[in-house]
Amino acid sequence: MNALQFILGGLFGLILFKGQVASLPKIRAMFGFREPDLYLIIGSAVAVGIFSLQILKRVERHLPLKTPFHYPEKEMTKGVIIGGLCFGMGWYITGACPGPIAVQVGAGDWPAWATLAGAVLGTYLYARLKHRLPH
Repeated sequence: MNALQFILGGLFGLILFKGQVASLPKIRAMFGFREPDLYLIIGSAVAVGIFSLQILKRVERHLPLKTPFHYPEKEMTKGVIIGGLCFGMGWYITGACPGPIAVQVGAGDWPAWATLAGAVLGTYLYARLKHRLPH
């Protein structure tokens, strides 16, 4: 990691922290439909992602490793629905999806270490058990 990546990552984390995107009360209020500003933040991130993917698909850019850009379509299956529900429940319980876990740890929120450990363990278990999970 170079210094610019470190600085940009720190600034992004600061923006998430100041925007209270990693705040447990704010996340729980969002799930109770009492925090519309978080939906606007998430919606803008989704819009930027969709726009960026469309540009990449149209201009056929290549990744820095000189491999062709390819974004496979994801079929809606029972496994995707179950995984999404598990993700949402974890997000509600911990107040964090993967990015904000680092923000919570960096802010000194000690329970976030348990969230981080759970995310690492869950990723490991998914990799090991993927072939047994519903498709």
